[in-house]
Amino acid sequence: MHLDPCNLINSPRRFFGSTELLDECFDKLGPWIVSCHARSLTAPARRATGSPG
Repeated sequence: MHLDPCNLINSPRRFFGSTELLDECFDKLGPWIVSCHARSLTAPARRATGSPG
């Protein structure tokens, strides 16, 4: 199988916990992985809270 873990990172929690996500992927799927795609990701933008002004 081809693993593209960036497609699994869909929240700030997964972004900042990506090491654990990758460990889990390789632990569970390792014997079947024949290729893996890696690329750079940018941290999610922080959202402002509260009222303007």
